[in-house]
Amino acid sequence: MPPSAFVEDTLFKVWCSVFPDENISLALGSASGICIIDTLTTDPDMVATIQSIVPPSPWRRTGGHGVAGAYNWVEGFAPFVIRHPQTYQIIVRGFGGEGQYTALPPSIRYDDAPSYEANCFLGGVLHRLPNPPEGCYERLCAALGILEDENRGVGDPHIRTPPWMGPVWRLKHQFAKMQRDLSNWRSLTN
Repeated sequence: MPPSAFVEDTLFKVWCSVFPDENISLALGSASGICIIDTLTTDPDMVATIQSIVPPSPWRRTGGHGVAGAYNWVEGFAPFVIRHPQTYQIIVRGFGGEGQYTALPPSIRYDDAPSYEANCFLGGVLHRLPNPPEGCYERLCAALGILEDENRGVGDPHIRTPPWMGPVWRLKHQFAKMQRDLSNWRSLTN
């Protein structure tokens, strides 16, 4: 079982009720013992190919542009991004490197994509998370018919918030908090 880097279900629910406009992120890799494999394609043949290699996860996050599953982080798991060689769109990616994180539901997205949702509370299924397949990147590239060399260095496997997004994101949430605080103050003084 991964280290206890997770809030308990009750604390998680309290956080969501006290800070409804704030997102929740989970550190990945050795910090939590979790890695994420995110399928971003909707092509049914590619999805079937990916599912034939990557075992099903008891926790599935939807929203945004795909379906993500949680897996035990294993020493040697290397983050990866596999892009379509012609369209350059991301087909599947694996998160779990140092400094990487993932948003947990009910987090909202910074674009117009749907908010994140999950089929269950992640903390409740940690003991059931499977390991990612050995050689996940190489096996997926081979099965999808994409040469590994086409994807070496393609995209940043250490996906992080863009430098400009941090201040914008913080400002948006600080403004929302200020509005709530002002509303609360007004209700107390009236």
